[in-house]
Amino acid sequence: GIPEMKANNIFNYGFINSDAEVYFKFDVWNKSQLSRMVVNQSGSAQHYVWEENGGYWNMLWQSMVDICDRAGDCGPNSACDATKSPACSCLEGFKPGAAETGCVREEVGLDCRNGTDDWVKLGNVKLPDTSWAAVNANLGLEECRAVCLRNCSCTAFTSGDGSGCIAWFGDLLDIKLYDAGVGQDLYVRVPAGVLGTRRKNGKRVILIIILVTTVPILLLLLVWMRLRVHRRGARRTNLTVLQDISGNFSNDQSGRGKDFELHMFHLSTMVAATEDFSFRNKLGEGGFGPVYKGKLQGGQLIAVKRLSTNSGQGLEEFKSEVELVAKLQHTNLVRLLGCCIEAEEKILVYEYMPNQSLDKFIFDPMKGEQLDWTKRFNIIEGIVQGLLYLHKYSRLRVIHRDLKASNILLDDEWNPKISDFGMARIFTWNDAQENTKRIVGTFGYMPPEYAMKGLFSVKSDVFSFGILLLEILSGKRNTSTHYFGLSLNLSGYAWKLWKEGRALEVMDPKLANTCSAIEISRCIHVALLCVQENPGDRPTTLDVVSMLKNESIDLPAPNRPAYYFERYITNEGTHFEIEGTASTNDATFSEIQAR
Repeated sequence: GIPEMKANNIFNYGFINSDAEVYFKFDVWNKSQLSRMVVNQSGSAQHYVWEENGGYWNMLWQSMVDICDRAGDCGPNSACDATKSPACSCLEGFKPGAAETGCVREEVGLDCRNGTDDWVKLGNVKLPDTSWAAVNANLGLEECRAVCLRNCSCTAFTSGDGSGCIAWFGDLLDIKLYDAGVGQDLYVRVPAGVLGTRRKNGKRVILIIILVTTVPILLLLLVWMRLRVHRRGARRTNLTVLQDISGNFSNDQSGRGKDFELHMFHLSTMVAATEDFSFRNKLGEGGFGPVYKGKLQGGQLIAVKRLSTNSGQGLEEFKSEVELVAKLQHTNLVRLLGCCIEAEEKILVYEYMPNQSLDKFIFDPMKGEQLDWTKRFNIIEGIVQGLLYLHKYSRLRVIHRDLKASNILLDDEWNPKISDFGMARIFTWNDAQENTKRIVGTFGYMPPEYAMKGLFSVKSDVFSFGILLLEILSGKRNTSTHYFGLSLNLSGYAWKLWKEGRALEVMDPKLANTCSAIEISRCIHVALLCVQENPGDRPTTLDVVSMLKNESIDLPAPNRPAYYFERYITNEGTHFEIEGTASTNDATFSEIQAR
């Protein structure tokens, strides 16, 4: 279930499964390299190595990276795909059941006694939970299939690398779909009729392929002609797009375009400014590609965002982003200086931020000391002012959809500027909520209605701001669950302390001598209002501004935050109670305690 857990130049991983014992191991190639493995309260495994030069623990991977890594969220007989909305879908041969999550068999039942059942192959999956599985290391794939077919309780099987057999009995739980090249094959039992339909469709596909391949010369000729036209037209297309962008500013009836001159840079200028996109000038990785520090011929420093070829953003989308960001002008939004469209390159040029991004300070034990309470509160106010402009006062109503610490840039006076609008959406004034099939954003900052159902609104950004506010106040990442005692995330930890009258314990200890306890407590209260599970309970951005500025405004009590986890201990061991994510039902998981 962890694709990153494979041999590399630091570690060699292994899994031992014998009659006597089952265990996981890893070997360090360089014996002087310090490392540690952590399993936090949520059950997420994390592997760290000690960075001697920086003096900190660097996390190589963790097992919980997206919504599909929470065990059992989709219920029985379903699969989770984090790239789709909704993420959960029934396996073939199954349909949604009466419960809020999970699936049951279709009306067409199995016919085990006559041996007519068949198997649907699921490729690139994380195998189901093995609580109700049996292993036989002496059977191959076909033998495993035959044994499972004879057992009416057997619902699925796999053979790993072709040797050994794992068979599942009863419902299949916790299946996750990966991209091609990752995961294993799983064969799920279905009635023969289900595969019959697939085979008919398969025959049609084969027939189409045969018809198409009878004219390969014609296809090759068409491709060749297409390439020639594309090469001739590429420069004309780029020129047209540049003219469109320039024309849209000069013809802007609002008059705002006339106040903003968007510079069109040549590719040679970008290459020279970044020293041919040198790695030493790389500042980081944005939503659609790397960002480099550059220096123009006149000495002006710039940030160069170079869109990668596999970013999924085409020429028209690039044009739309340029026009969107250029028309958004606010002191707390990063300023677009120009762009470059030449050959296959699509580049955005922004003002350079000397202090780079907020995450480099608040999560660093040493650098965090540079941000006292005055600076942090100024950053908080600046972020919410930028959001208010996007949601209410700009000519275009915009939802950012990826508000997080790494997308908040800091200038030389520590003023915050919201950046990276590659995932932003223009929102109509008449719509309260929209839906998308493509979930984008960062795990830990996405509200539940967006992560599970694809529904987003201005309240989605408010939720992300609430998480970000708690991170600024605490100096801890929302997903760093090993910090939070019996609670398994930052928002749950803060809510639990607030209920017990101990909210100030959330505060970063580095702020102890520079902060106002009243201001800190009020900020925590506002953050908890922003991360409530129900979007209707969350305040608007304008409400948040008023709450932070006016201490005379009475704040309502916050309801339970989204993704609320809590651990409790009994004589039988340690358990996790998960409340209120996509379902109103509570679920309980047991944890085996180490000795």
